[in-house]
Amino acid sequence: MKVETLPSGNKRVRVYVPAERKYKSFTAATGREAKEKANEYLVLHKHSQGEMITVAEALERYCEAKSNVLSPSTVREYRSEAHYFEDIGKYPIKNITSEMVQKWVNSIAETHSPKTVANIYGLFTAARAMFCDTPLKVSLPQKVKFTPYVLTDEDVKRLLEATKGTELGIAIRLAIFIPARRSEICALDPKTDVIDGRFVNINKAVVLDDYRQWVLSRTKTYESSRIVELPTELLKQFDHKLSFNPNTLSQSFSKVSNKLGIKCRFHDLRHYGATFLHAQGVPDKYIMQRGGWSSVS
Repeated sequence: MKVETLPSGNKRVRVYVPAERKYKSFTAATGREAKEKANEYLVLHKHSQGEMITVAEALERYCEAKSNVLSPSTVREYRSEAHYFEDIGKYPIKNITSEMVQKWVNSIAETHSPKTVANIYGLFTAARAMFCDTPLKVSLPQKVKFTPYVLTDEDVKRLLEATKGTELGIAIRLAIFIPARRSEICALDPKTDVIDGRFVNINKAVVLDDYRQWVLSRTKTYESSRIVELPTELLKQFDHKLSFNPNTLSQSFSKVSNKLGIKCRFHDLRHYGATFLHAQGVPDKYIMQRGGWSSVS
């Protein structure tokens, strides 16, 4: 790309734009700025108008295409991440280069965790795959292994004592003895989901939809739908649908756990339940099935 110096001292470059079948001039104070203007214009106008599906449009079309096969909460999360794509959203998806994507990834990585960056990039590549089959060469930041809080038997004993006779106490027990996710617990209704006073049928979850309303949906994965035997005494206590949604459940739990000096998440109760079963000698395969995990790992 040749840089010319104008009588004014400004720099100019001329490039051929295939989509318009003509040359176009770009002027700036420096040759580098003029080249950047030209390159950006070429990226936006490399193809004819019929092929100009932007990154933002590709993301929306991907969410729309997947709306009936993904959970409402997943679609909502995808759409809520649209603001991350402001830097590249205006560019045609087919014109995006590895260099452009790498710079975009680098900018997100400055203020977000490696896991978040990987999730955002994963959404981008999934949407791009609907319209492009050429690979990109992009490096992601190295993931940091998450180490959850390991609940002790003493921790759990204190939590159970502090919440005895409350809805939160029932939720804690269900999280441990099933072991269940908070979305599954909030969806359980003893009137319809308890079988023969011995089993609980887990086949749905409470999630946020695209309009940020709490709705009933299918469980997180196929393996998550399961029938689990529970202690009779626990099922006797579980005599009505709990009034929590997943967020209020976590908030209520945090108030109690923080007061007790136990710095853990509600979800860590589910991990504790699996660990407890493992310590009792229950084979991993059955723990996996009982907790609704998709693999032993």
